[in-house]
Amino acid sequence: EGELLCRVLYECSKAMADEVLVYKNRSKDYREYIEAWVHEIKTPIACAALICENHKTPATKSLQEEIAKIENFVEQALYYARSNYVEKDYSVLPCNLRDLVSNALKLHAKQLIENKTVIEMRQLNHTVYTDDKWVQFMLGQILLNAMKYQSPKRPLRLTFTTRRQTQQICLL
Repeated sequence: EGELLCRVLYECSKAMADEVLVYKNRSKDYREYIEAWVHEIKTPIACAALICENHKTPATKSLQEEIAKIENFVEQALYYARSNYVEKDYSVLPCNLRDLVSNALKLHAKQLIENKTVIEMRQLNHTVYTDDKWVQFMLGQILLNAMKYQSPKRPLRLTFTTRRQTQQICLL
């Protein structure tokens, strides 16, 4: 009976491992497809942005804003596709926190200005060890959400500051 039980458990385990492998391969194929699609779609997005930049009219200004949104959604798709495989796309290096926040603000400067956003930065001169691309992405998502859900009755006010916790610097 013991040998029979062992054989049944072995067969079940093997069948489950085979199923997991099928899903891992599907997931890998999907991620690779998304990465290739993002790479291909960036060219027409960049071309459309350049055409708008070279032919400035009220219509192309509006179109540029929509292109910026599309570009953000494409970047979002890429980051989410890679989020399960950060070890291949993650590089931890020393970074200045003020620079990280400033760069994220610069990327969204046009929208922040249009929303009459008031920005305050305090105590950000710290070196942190992180992946600057992922931090830029996360800060960008926070900024976009803040603008998306701001009260139309008053301007958006964003304050960036830090708090030290033992061996950590927390961005608030």
